[in-house]
Amino acid sequence: MSAALGDENELRRAVEQDPGAAEFVDLARLVSEREGGAAEAREILFRGLSVDPKNPLARLLLAKLFYLDGMSAFAVRELAELRNSNPVPALQRLIDAFGEFSDPYRTTSQVAAPAATAKSVSTESNEAASDDLVFGEVDIEADFDDVEEELKS
Repeated sequence: MSAALGDENELRRAVEQDPGAAEFVDLARLVSEREGGAAEAREILFRGLSVDPKNPLARLLLAKLFYLDGMSAFAVRELAELRNSNPVPALQRLIDAFGEFSDPYRTTSQVAAPAATAKSVSTESNEAASDDLVFGEVDIEADFDDVEEELKS
């Protein structure tokens, strides 16, 4: 048995005993890295978040899985929920990077000047981006990593 499989089995046992155990995020991350594992990873996260709805790393991973599966509206909704309890600067930048999907989740000051916000996000996220934010030109995956680092600190 490989070390990774042994680790996965240990994580599964812990999560089976307690779906909200801290290990549920690690298990979901491990499962999501396998080909075709995103759906199972989301299910693990849904169960864990039903017990521990404020877990920031679980909510962030769920948003990332939604994004990777092309469900941007769901990803932004999860990020906005995360922002409600963890207002870190990188999180708002990530939400803004989703362009039109982020409109319902902009703060009051951003609603007044969405073009300025979009321009600054595209410039920060991708130096080669044009003046208009075009979904897909920003490095959203790197932005997810930035948010994770801020949440851990």
